[in-house]
Amino acid sequence: MTRLHPTSRTRRAFTLIEILAVLIVAGIVVGLIAPRISTSTRRSTENSVRAVASMLAIVAQRSVSSSEVSALVYDHEAGTLHVEVLRQERGNYDRTERVWRRDAFAPEVALNGCRVTSFTTDGLRVSEDSFRLVFEPGVTRPQISMTIAESTEQGTTTRADGGRTWQIDLPAYALRPVVSGLLSGPGVNGVAEPIDLDQLGRVEQDW
Repeated sequence: MTRLHPTSRTRRAFTLIEILAVLIVAGIVVGLIAPRISTSTRRSTENSVRAVASMLAIVAQRSVSSSEVSALVYDHEAGTLHVEVLRQERGNYDRTERVWRRDAFAPEVALNGCRVTSFTTDGLRVSEDSFRLVFEPGVTRPQISMTIAESTEQGTTTRADGGRTWQIDLPAYALRPVVSGLLSGPGVNGVAEPIDLDQLGRVEQDW
């Protein structure tokens, strides 16, 4: 009679050298990927800063060439900046009403990875939580200074984390702001060119 003997399978464990090799390779991969992620995030944040500067340039151009009341609006919770204009529209019973509308020439700016930490007009600090700065035609525009800082998500809130900061200054009579803190790429000068309504095919569009 033939007896069947169960075969035992021995499992080979990882050696210390193999474990160290895996850890070294993983460390190299992380070292290659992490800087790229950091650079991508930094570029996204700087693009937001440039977009804010371009928006301020549009506000400056409006203040000297438009007959409409405009406003710079910041929503801290949403992390957005946009421009509104006060326009006359026909309401109920053909009554003329003044209504705030988004400016079609100034796209909303989403502050990706950053928040406004300081905002002053003529040296007077304005609440950075949320604000609405109104510009009246024929009235000298105040000097605007804005500090933007890197931020991190903490639960349901977004807070500045004490990282890099950018300073945007728009003197009272200047048409373009000056940005400090950009690490690379062109400066703000030239990012917002004068808008030609004729060229855009919007001859009858209010400005």
